[in-house]
Amino acid sequence: LASRYLDGVVLAAAVAGVLAWRRATWRSLGWIAAGAAPLLLLALVEQHAATGSWLSPTQTAYFARSDWPPTCHRLGFGADIGCSVEHPGPVSRLGGDGYGLHDALAVTRERAGALGEDLLGWPPLVLAAFVPVAVGASAVDAVALAFVLALTLAYALFYYGNAMFFGARHLFPLGPFVWLLVARAAAAVPRAPRARGAAVAAMLAASVWCVRGPWSERSAAAASFQSLRSDLRASMAAAHVDEGIVRTKDLAAFLSAFDPVVDDDARLPALDDGSGLIELRRAHPALPVWISFAHDQLGRTYLAAPPPGVLAELDRSWPTFVRPEGLAVRQEPQSGSSGGFVLLLSHASPGASVAIPFETAVAGTYALRVDGFRGPDEGDYALDLDGAPLPAWNGYAHDVEAATGAKVTRDLPAGRHVLVARCTGRDASSSGYDARLDAIVGEP
Repeated sequence: LASRYLDGVVLAAAVAGVLAWRRATWRSLGWIAAGAAPLLLLALVEQHAATGSWLSPTQTAYFARSDWPPTCHRLGFGADIGCSVEHPGPVSRLGGDGYGLHDALAVTRERAGALGEDLLGWPPLVLAAFVPVAVGASAVDAVALAFVLALTLAYALFYYGNAMFFGARHLFPLGPFVWLLVARAAAAVPRAPRARGAAVAAMLAASVWCVRGPWSERSAAAASFQSLRSDLRASMAAAHVDEGIVRTKDLAAFLSAFDPVVDDDARLPALDDGSGLIELRRAHPALPVWISFAHDQLGRTYLAAPPPGVLAELDRSWPTFVRPEGLAVRQEPQSGSSGGFVLLLSHASPGASVAIPFETAVAGTYALRVDGFRGPDEGDYALDLDGAPLPAWNGYAHDVEAATGAKVTRDLPAGRHVLVARCTGRDASSSGYDARLDAIVGEP
């Protein structure tokens, strides 16, 4: 969204320049405002519904919860630029001092090369876009070229370079303008029709010839990346699945299939949590369980009903539902954990906290504990559940090891609960304030 807003700002500036040059009337400005208003209103309503703020983009809230530093995804320069969780590779290339002018020049060069390769097959062919202005073409050509240059330079404010498969992040807004300018360049030859036709044909032939390699390579990479995906809606229709819990490890497949309005509680696509979706199965004990395989295949699994109790994988609240304050939160692979992952709390200091919501299926009286891992750079955390204290989490150990928290007996209603972990300090031998929380477990 940050890049899409940047596109809009630069395009609005270009349109404003054209309107000023043409001395637009108030009436034409009114029609432009009326045309833009519905889209602007829709963006504001969407942001307010998702974040509670009319002006705060959803992506701002997302990165504040999912990455570090909280402002890592903003446009501009500084030591806080660069999201260490989502973009570890690009951040490592920044050298530890954040995003500066030298980095901006390197990223701009990287994007320009990808843009030329994607649009014309060979980056130097983009230089033809300057020809119409160089030979004294119309003001329309000048405005189009100014937009291309302005957006290219504006994207220097964004630290992340090219996207997977389709290259430059400003590819789509710039594509029509670059193609138009290159076509105008091919036509900017002496006025003999055959010469112009030959120039256009030569430019097309050069682009088609050069683009074969990049498009073939990226198409193969995209096909390989998507090869194990499955269309859950098509799978359920083909297997005549009218009810059941359908497990998948593919986040995109889950998101595209999830439709509670259509399915209600009869058919539940679910992202596999690595520990058997026990709470979901406890909530719907009569539903059969299906598992998704590649190429739109479904298999039926035959599982015994989960025993009474509570098992909530804390890492599954990340990134959407966690509420960190003063620390970073991310899902981290961990051998030996109940679901294959832990919720890693890092960059913490005393007073930092995170709220972790989860849901339980069956009300009861439980002996509750928090499981996780201790290690040499772990800190101490005070825990409370729904406002009532739990035994503290002491994270230090000489080597990384699985740890089981102390038990406390608690009446726990079914539904939503919130576990809060607040950093209180660390052992004198510890080198940090991290914590690795795995799951909250309750025994009847």
